[in-house]
Amino acid sequence: MSNLLRKREKNIETNATVSVSSDVLNLTQINNKVCINRLMTAVGLQYLKTVGNETTTDQGFNYVTPNEQTFPGFNEIKNEMESWEWRYGRTPKFNITVKSNEKSVILSVKNGIIENVTTTCNVCLSNLLNEKFNMNIVEEIKKRLKTLNI
Repeated sequence: MSNLLRKREKNIETNATVSVSSDVLNLTQINNKVCINRLMTAVGLQYLKTVGNETTTDQGFNYVTPNEQTFPGFNEIKNEMESWEWRYGRTPKFNITVKSNEKSVILSVKNGIIENVTTTCNVCLSNLLNEKFNMNIVEEIKKRLKTLNI
């Protein structure tokens, strides 16, 4: 889980609010006798004692699988959060630098749209202007930079 919470891209410049990183570890690193099912049950029961719910089972709570049948509208919300608009279209302005050896490309992105492309090598990327940003573009640039013989 620690890897999931780490900043993945070190070559991004932005004015967005910086997250404060915290140490993350598995509870079994502190106590190797932790049983995940007993822990979930204890947390679930404590939650019900705290906020209460009249639809509990004999064990105190129900396990649910989020899906359209259980939660009407779930698929619509899921699709929205997986969309380009949600992931990139609402981002603040940022620059991302893609490097390979001594070559680099800087993409300036605003509201998810590539506004400017700056290169330190002889590679034409003007076709990226006004394109919707996504990480596939970064991967393609990395490949192109590696194939250049400068």
